[in-house]
Amino acid sequence: MSVEARLVRLYPAAFRRAWGPDVETEARAAGWRSWPSLVAGVVDMWLHPAIWPARSTAERRARVTTALVAVGLAGWLVGHAGAEQHALPAHTACTTLLLLGLGLAAPWPRALVATARRVAHLLAAPALLGAAAVAMARSDLPPPAAVTVLATWWMALGIGAVQVCRVLASLGPDALVPPSPVRLRAAGHALVAALATAGALFLVTGDVPAATGVLLLAAVGVGTLRDLEPQGKQG
Repeated sequence: MSVEARLVRLYPAAFRRAWGPDVETEARAAGWRSWPSLVAGVVDMWLHPAIWPARSTAERRARVTTALVAVGLAGWLVGHAGAEQHALPAHTACTTLLLLGLGLAAPWPRALVATARRVAHLLAAPALLGAAAVAMARSDLPPPAAVTVLATWWMALGIGAVQVCRVLASLGPDALVPPSPVRLRAAGHALVAALATAGALFLVTGDVPAATGVLLLAAVGVGTLRDLEPQGKQG
């Protein structure tokens, strides 16, 4: 398989179905000169799921839902890690606003039992890891074991966040009712506000890595909000 074909395979499936063959043909003709633009295109497409080809507006909203939830969960993880290192002012307020955004972005299941089974299946592993970390933390372990407990806890949180996004992406609009555009915009604004505020507070405390992380995620959220706007209102 050529380098161009491998790079095209990194694009979202919806993009590949619509334009993959044409992009690959043009890239092969250009040779190695096409590689930077292909990589840039891959990053751009994954950051803007609202503009992927879609069979319906519901499918498009479902993708935006997954993107916003991913941004919110990633922001919570980065913020949680930073808050453990520094006493962050207004941490509770930022967390509350972030949870509000996640709640507004949450879809509603069409078939509750089937959806619950799927969620339970995908979240079983991180739930067990988290329970193991809690059990180890409460037991009488030697100090060196604290590193293992901490690693297990963060692994559970990270896997759990990924699995939540997998649930949303795999079920899609056929099993989940995506939020309305109004709710999605409200969710996006809440998430961006929470992340931007947390980023500013981290800068005040001197935690540049955490500030950079949440501010970059806030920028992704802003881009998603722009993609939600009607074409005539952008610019």
